[in-house]
Amino acid sequence: MLSRNGPSLLIEASRISVRDNDVIGGAGIIVDPPGNRNSIIGNRVSRATDSISVEKGRGNLIARNVVIGARGNGIRLGLDRPPIGGAGNIVRGNLVRGSQEDGFRVDAEDGHSLLRRNIAVAAGDDGFDVESPTAKLTGNRAVRNADLGIEAVNGVVDGGANRAAHNGARRQCKSIACH
Repeated sequence: MLSRNGPSLLIEASRISVRDNDVIGGAGIIVDPPGNRNSIIGNRVSRATDSISVEKGRGNLIARNVVIGARGNGIRLGLDRPPIGGAGNIVRGNLVRGSQEDGFRVDAEDGHSLLRRNIAVAAGDDGFDVESPTAKLTGNRAVRNADLGIEAVNGVVDGGANRAAHNGARRQCKSIACH
């Protein structure tokens, strides 16, 4: 278990637990290959690049983290260049506030990941930008983001209870139902 570390954590192993860290600046918390079945829980990350990023890995849990003022994306799964992506990751109960890009981003190369009960507030672009058609979104909230609350590609599984309000785009969500 890693705890009480900073300013950046690079995890290049499997079955590591990263808990209760304050990470300020730097690259944030990055899970790099092989990066499977890690737990990133209860951390506070501020002013980092992509604050929590699972570049490639399977079965990782990212839960109950707080990300403030990310200089890029708040929480990211995969990278936007093939063949880098993971699968079966769970992103649950996280708060991302004031990221310069997307609050939560799931790249097309990531497969079958679940985003559940997360909150994105005041992102510089979308609250949730989901480019993987196999991702599932359930019970997420997006408020006061610069563009869409939730932008999803066709095929994203709508698990219901997603909410978006007061976002910059007239249309609050794309390819997923929002209340």
